[in-house]
Amino acid sequence: EFTYDTINPLINITSPLNNSNHSTRNVVINITMSDSGTGLSTCLWSNNSGVVNNSFTCGTNITTINWLEEINNLTFWANDTLGNLNLSRVTFTTDTLPPVATINTPSGAYTSLSVPFNVSMTDTLGFANCTAWVMRGASVEVANTSLICPSGNSGSVNGTILVTGSA
Repeated sequence: EFTYDTINPLINITSPLNNSNHSTRNVVINITMSDSGTGLSTCLWSNNSGVVNNSFTCGTNITTINWLEEINNLTFWANDTLGNLNLSRVTFTTDTLPPVATINTPSGAYTSLSVPFNVSMTDTLGFANCTAWVMRGASVEVANTSLICPSGNSGSVNGTILVTGSA
């Protein structure tokens, strides 16, 4: 008996959405795979480097992986029994670690009208925005003062706080 099949298997990744951001490393991959011809034979996935291919039951959701704390580029392959191959990719970011900010200066009291400050910052994946808030107790005195964030995932911000009297 001769079987003729030139149709590639279908792969549909329903979640996560491509280029989405997640605050957990346990992102569930919802995937469906099918083949209208001879049936699926082998299904594989690989993360980032493509060096290691992981086999899994075709069409089974991936629910137990703690993905890398970074950008994850996943590739899925489905192969049918006659060797027709298809692949699909999804990229998502996991970021569970908060940024770290260290106030380097000022320290102590200042008696001038101009108080310089320096803040060092690090974040695994870089910064979305940097905002200064001046507080007195629990009340905000100056809000939403934008600062230029360091490029990359670490750096420092310098600025000056001007202080004036009421008279």
